[in-house]
Amino acid sequence: MASLGTPKFARFRVGVGRPLSPRVDPIDYLLSPFSRKERALLPSVRAGVADALILALESGLDKAMEVYNRPGSLGCTEVA
Repeated sequence: MASLGTPKFARFRVGVGRPLSPRVDPIDYLLSPFSRKERALLPSVRAGVADALILALESGLDKAMEVYNRPGSLGCTEVA
């Protein structure tokens, strides 16, 4: 936002979930390496993000948000 000088731009954010234990610092969780299960999901997440970007370009941001702003919409579910 600082580089563009405005907060008015489309952002595609991919969530990383939350720590399973309340004793885990969210910062440590966010910066930790992916687990084996999480790494296995990366190809489907990348493909889902690519599909969301294409839909946004072809049909608009509102349509992409309608389709992809829900759990499991990027081809994966939360890892437990």
